[in-house]
Amino acid sequence: MSPKSKVRPRKIPYAASVVVSMEAKWLARIEEKTGKSYAAWRDLVKQQGPAEGKARVAWLKKEHKLSPMTAHFIAADRYEDAGAYNPQRCVATQYEGAKATLLPLYERLVWLGLGCGKDVTVRSCQTMVPLYRKHAFMQLTAATATRLDVGLALGERKAAGRLELLVAGKGNRITHVVRIGKASEIDKELGALVQAAYELGAGAIERHSAVKKGVEAELPPDFARALRANKVAQTTFADACTPRMRADFVDYVTGVKTEEARARRIAGAIRQLAAGKKKMYC
Repeated sequence: MSPKSKVRPRKIPYAASVVVSMEAKWLARIEEKTGKSYAAWRDLVKQQGPAEGKARVAWLKKEHKLSPMTAHFIAADRYEDAGAYNPQRCVATQYEGAKATLLPLYERLVWLGLGCGKDVTVRSCQTMVPLYRKHAFMQLTAATATRLDVGLALGERKAAGRLELLVAGKGNRITHVVRIGKASEIDKELGALVQAAYELGAGAIERHSAVKKGVEAELPPDFARALRANKVAQTTFADACTPRMRADFVDYVTGVKTEEARARRIAGAIRQLAAGKKKMYC
């Protein structure tokens, strides 16, 4: 039986962001790793360090022998507000302006996913909202002013009807997408697809079989050049990411058809890695 998509008057029960939880753990470990609290390091940076982020990272690495990841967390101003995660604000930003008309569709789709089971959690990110069981099984993105994309983790399922294979799904958990532009498209067919993704959300979906056998993902030349140009991103990619994480970044970069889109994805990947993030999303 497919889940119901009835609009509820209750507030959506957002869970803590995976990224925010990761950042909190890093901040908590700084004193353990360095012998000095995060607050003490921040005071030192403000009093003696450079004003600009990249220069701060370089200064912390050179003068205080900190690792690139630790230096990044201390240098970046945004982590002073790391506890201020506000999922409602994240969603409001995604659906502001011309995309505001999509908000009722978004809310119906969230309740559709929540209706799959009591173990579903919703964790808003800056550019999308994924729903998790044990793993992400559904992902909502305000793609345009008139279209909301419902990403689904359906493994090897073949595309059919409205269900499309994601070009960028190669190697990623979210493999398919259904494009939604009006309420009538949130129907039993979509409910059944969401339920099927939920059923797969409790277990692992095979990814990167070659990497599993010890074969490292091949770096495209343009992505390799961008990494060399940003040492912090390069260090995160080489030292902090697992082979499968590196393969995910490669798949993200190469999973589009146009040069313009590819350039945007490379820039986005570099931003994530330079921020110390080992995954492209969230």
